[in-house]
Amino acid sequence: LIAPEPMTAPVARLVAEAHTIETAAGILAAVAGEDATAEECGLKPADLQRAGRLRERLEMLSIASERDGSAPTLAEIAADCGVSVSTMQRLFRAAYGTSIAGWLRGRRLDHAHADIAAGRCSIAEAAFHAGYGDVANFTTAFRRRFGVTPGRLARQA
Repeated sequence: LIAPEPMTAPVARLVAEAHTIETAAGILAAVAGEDATAEECGLKPADLQRAGRLRERLEMLSIASERDGSAPTLAEIAADCGVSVSTMQRLFRAAYGTSIAGWLRGRRLDHAHADIAAGRCSIAEAAFHAGYGDVANFTTAFRRRFGVTPGRLARQA
């Protein structure tokens, strides 16, 4: 066997960067709803399908909890999907590039953004509905996600 020549530091960095970009592209494709392959997410095909089912179930449970005010625990969601909490969290993060809590927080912020932009509620009400007890914390999270404060968005609406 012929051993490959060792890579120089710049080439090794380039190879590592290419791998990182490829992985990120797979995760972004999964988040965007495109058909990412299991390899792109670093999952087995069955695990990628399971992650998709988990997200669908999480979406349904989230919608139901918004209607009646109950919020299922991660243990309840995992049990409902037939996996452990740790497996559910691992699959979700691998497939979607974010934690379940981060995804839920983003979803609530998206709803708050839509409500504020449409003038359906005040910033304090949006913060409360998004699960924030402190408007300042809500404003910080909102600005990080959308690049604009809720007050500025409300003034633009």
